[in-house]
Amino acid sequence: MARFARTANVDNAIPTGSMADIAFLLLIFFIVTTIFRIEQGLAVTLPRAEAGQKLPRQHLANIYIDTAGDVSIDDVIVRMSDVEPLLLVKLQENSQTVVGLKFDQAVPYRLVHECLEQMKRANALNTAFTVEPKLSGS
Repeated sequence: MARFARTANVDNAIPTGSMADIAFLLLIFFIVTTIFRIEQGLAVTLPRAEAGQKLPRQHLANIYIDTAGDVSIDDVIVRMSDVEPLLLVKLQENSQTVVGLKFDQAVPYRLVHECLEQMKRANALNTAFTVEPKLSGS
């Protein structure tokens, strides 16, 4: 009897050609079905004014800056370089003077910074800031 030799080799390896497809499908499944918890953050309670206090006119100096760069102190238009001397005079008359700085949202920050530097040199530390939405211009 003739013996036949086996000519076919059987490979016992696991096919891994579709392994990447399965991994990406599982990854997409977990990404889609996972519920992310939204961070609550810190609870911050900002202080609110109970009641406003009306100051007498002699205790208040209002500085207005418009989008054109015009500066007025108590409704008198002045140059930016005159802010410091005028505030020095007002503060020498009354050391309790509150300086209110009001400007539009469209005012370039360069002008606001320049005015703040003038106020700082005049030692006007008691200040109140107000930003008005679109006062001048349009």
